[in-house]
Amino acid sequence: MANWANGNSLDFILTLGDNFYPVGAYNVTDPQFDTKWRDVYIKPYQSLRVEWQIVLGNHDHYLDNGKNQVDFSQVEPLWNIPKFFYSFTKKVNSLEVLFVIVDTEFMLFTSNKQEQLIFLNSTLSDSKADWNIVAAHHPIFSTSFHGNHIELINDMRPILIENNVDFYIFGHDHVMQHLKGPITDPVDYIGSGGGGQIPTIQIPDHLEELKKWNATLEMYNRYNAFVAVTLTKQTATVDYIKENGENFYSFVKTKNK
Repeated sequence: MANWANGNSLDFILTLGDNFYPVGAYNVTDPQFDTKWRDVYIKPYQSLRVEWQIVLGNHDHYLDNGKNQVDFSQVEPLWNIPKFFYSFTKKVNSLEVLFVIVDTEFMLFTSNKQEQLIFLNSTLSDSKADWNIVAAHHPIFSTSFHGNHIELINDMRPILIENNVDFYIFGHDHVMQHLKGPITDPVDYIGSGGGGQIPTIQIPDHLEELKKWNATLEMYNRYNAFVAVTLTKQTATVDYIKENGENFYSFVKTKNK
């Protein structure tokens, strides 16, 4: 990541949850903020000392529902998670990009699902941004261990389609994926779960199940890797990069009309 950032223009880094295994952070002074974040990324690498936008995963919720990570953003300027779900806009010259961060652990397993769905729909429908991107921990489509999530397919996916969202970026399964829906679905589904845990396996039934929604798997790999997204007004270049720096898969998306 640092090598990529040294050779490219890095604006910020987006995590996709399960930031601290196995149960999240114990408090805002938890040594994990050093041993698993600052000492790994921030202190050794000048190029990674940028804004980090944080998504919470299921493991982040086990201890305190992720509150300590939200509170940590009040004492660490590079760590940004003002609420469990939130939005932010990035502007570079004339390019404007909206990001909506959803807490799918809360959405799926507490009573605030409707609150988040309303927030998601209203934020997207009000957007005048060039690109609209939604990020969360759980997949909508996945061919790996956790599979396709029926509740998110039924409840969240129609909002993404209606509002012409460009990308849904997720983790949860410890693999790298790229999935697409039918022509009526403008979303590219980017799975980036290869951040370091033991890779999960592909499940043939989950792959076969994609046919129910006319969805397709464009790429699947069990590498430890990350995704870099480069945006212009009209195109997005999405690169999947292994830990050794090898770019093993790329695609270019033209802006949704």
